[in-house]
Amino acid sequence: GDAFYSVIEGCLRVQNLAAIKLDTEAEEKGNWTKYILIANIVGAMDIAVADARGTSDPYVIVRVGTNEKQTAVRRETLNPIWDQTIELEAD
Repeated sequence: GDAFYSVIEGCLRVQNLAAIKLDTEAEEKGNWTKYILIANIVGAMDIAVADARGTSDPYVIVRVGTNEKQTAVRRETLNPIWDQTIELEAD
């Protein structure tokens, strides 16, 4: 929802953002339904310089509640490509 998109600013590109229900049977019984956020982190452009070499070592952290996962670090670049899918269970 809106809270997730507020974290994504400017240069980061994410596609195929989805939330999938787990355990529909439990929901029918009145139990809490779990969700998984699935995001394909594609890449970023023109990110800020963060070191003396004029480059950065960027990565993306995706958080849902208290759970988080991180993409791989892309070394010495201002235009990283991750093309990495992150699946994260909502707590």
